[in-house]
Formats: sequence, C-alpha cells, structure tokens
Amino acid sequence: MDAADFVSSDISWLLGIRSEQDMCTIDLGTSSRIQERVRDAVLDVSQSLLRNANASINCATKHPLSRTERESIPPPTTGNAKKKQNSEANKLLWHMTKGTQSLEMFDKLSVWGYTRQKFVKRALLLSASFLKLHPGSVSSIDGDCGLTPAHRQIQRMAWASLKVVNRVCSIGCGPGNDVLGFLVMQKCLNDGARGALSNLKLNLFDYAMDIWQDAVLDELLPILVDRGLIVTLDGIYCGKCDVTMPLEHDGSSVGEQGKINSVLSAITRTSCGASTLYITSYLLTETRGRWESFYDQLISGSKPRDLFYFCEPTPWQLFHLIQVAGSRCYYLWLDSSMYHPELQDLHGRSGPAVLLAIRK
Repeated sequence: MDAADFVSSDISWLLGIRSEQDMCTIDLGTSSRIQERVRDAVLDVSQSLLRNANASINCATKHPLSRTERESIPPPTTGNAKKKQNSEANKLLWHMTKGTQSLEMFDKLSVWGYTRQKFVKRALLLSASFLKLHPGSVSSIDGDCGLTPAHRQIQRMAWASLKVVNRVCSIGCGPGNDVLGFLVMQKCLNDGARGALSNLKLNLFDYAMDIWQDAVLDELLPILVDRGLIVTLDGIYCGKCDVTMPLEHDGSSVGEQGKINSVLSAITRTSCGASTLYITSYLLTETRGRWESFYDQLISGSKPRDLFYFCEPTPWQLFHLIQVAGSRCYYLWLDSSMYHPELQDLHGRSGPAVLLAIRK
C-alpha cells in the first residue's frame, strides 16, 4: 500500500515529493498545500530554536538573554561548537542503533547535536504520515490504489479519532520534534484557528528528561506559544518514563526507579473524553527485548479509539509490537508499504517504517 515513496534527495524527502507512479493518488489541491504549510512552520520553529541554542553557546554573559536578544543573533553555519555538538550526537546515535545508550551519554552537547540532525526530519515525518489519513490524500482513481475495504475503513476511523485527539503523550520525546509535527499539522488543518488546540494536553516523557528539558524543551515550549501552536504552558507536563520498566508498579523495584512510570500510568487510568494519541518514535529498536511489558500494559490500559503512532528505522520491532498487542488493535501501515499489501510482511521499506495502531 504505497501512498508515497520518499526519494533519495533530502530536500525532496522534506518536501514530501511523491514518485511519478504514485502522483495519481494525491489530491494536489489539498495535501500538497497542507504539507507545504507544515514544512514552512516546522522550519520556522526549528530556526528559532537553534538560534536560541547558538545564542547560549556564542554569547558569554552572566545574565540570561531575553528571547528578543537571542532571536537577533543569526545562526552560524560553521564553528567548533556546532562541530562538537554533531560529533557528540553521532556517538550517542551510534549507541542508540545498538541499544547500548546510557543516561551518562546525554549531555548538552549531544542533545543539541541530536536536535540539529533529527528535529526537522522527524517532525515532518510524523505530519506526512498522518496526512496520509486525510480524505483528500487519495483520489478515487484506480480503485484507491490498493487499499482494501477493511483498510479503507480503518483509515476513516483513524482520521475521525485524530480529529478529536485531546491529549498527546510523546514517549521518548527527546527534543519534542514529534509533538511539533502534530501541532503544526493540526493548526494547518484547522486554518490556523487557535481554538482547535485550546483544550489539548501535552504530556512529554523521556528517560533522560532532565537534560532534554533543561537544554531544549525549556527553549522550545515558549516558541510554540509564541507561534500559536499551543495556547498556554499550563496544559503541558514533562516527566520521566522508562519503557524498560513495567508501566504498572509491581513492587519489584523500590525507590524512584519503581515509580518512574507512575504519572503515565495514572494518565491511562484517568484519561477520558475524546482520543489520546501515544507517540513512540525510534524507541523500540533502541530498547529491543525490554519494552514488551510496558507497551502490553499501556495498550491494555488505553481506551477505544486511542491512537498509537510507532516509527522505527525498519519494521522489525513493529512486527513484534503487533504480536504483543494482538487483536486489541486495528493496524494500518503509514509508510511506503501503505498501498501495497503484498509488501507489508517484508522487512524492506523505502524510508522508515511507520505503523498506526487504533485501540478497539
């Protein structure tokens, strides 16, 4: 099921350009305009965020700079600080691919380097994936280009749930790129109306939350308010989470480690009303062999029509996730296999593997 094969050029990938054979599936009057607006908004926030980082790096001052002062400083394209950030980030990313990362590897240099390298791409990937659910993304030409009636129904169900999401839980949130992708997409879909996001609650969780919040998130969140992507900081919670530990505390661990997932656990028990979106991006592969109990309990505690977005470098861990979740969810691939059912059981993808699960 292929809605779009990402082409090799980074710029083309960021623009969401489709391969020629798939152009028949795209309503250019809807999806392309939305994607262009999403791209522009993501780049705007990213530039502002990195400008703030450059200000803190390049200006030796005893007093913190105001946002206006920081934004007056142009982002440098070269410099030892930037090179050092990227170097430390590359070390961290190497360990992440091997699943050998540790808390000590997360410091201001490595997390800012990570943000420079991944922030824009990951935000655009999430928004592009969800926009494949948009009713205008597929025309009636060629019989919906491979979607089965069952998958078409799941697509409609997912889109309906996405429109009424009132809470977003980003698990392993890092610098907040996935949350940004969702907020920008929602604002663009609602023609910039602030009211559409006024009741949205954002819950950001990460095992290394202390450093992510201190270095990046405390810079990002005020920018989101300034750009009208969130109304106020009051509905935002940033906290620790460890997917290698059970979601529900079973008494086997003591102290803070045993309570690390208590807030997220309470959210699943008390969440009510519309839909909750749980986002997990590039985390299952990094914690392979250790996340099963956490996500088994998370899915069990969720309510009907809750959405689970999973993105990984390959579908390897997502196949295992489907085994863990079983018949409790509906599933829809939002990657290059979307319109090719015969390819969905294979490990090859053009670009990252993206799976959406909808709680039954």
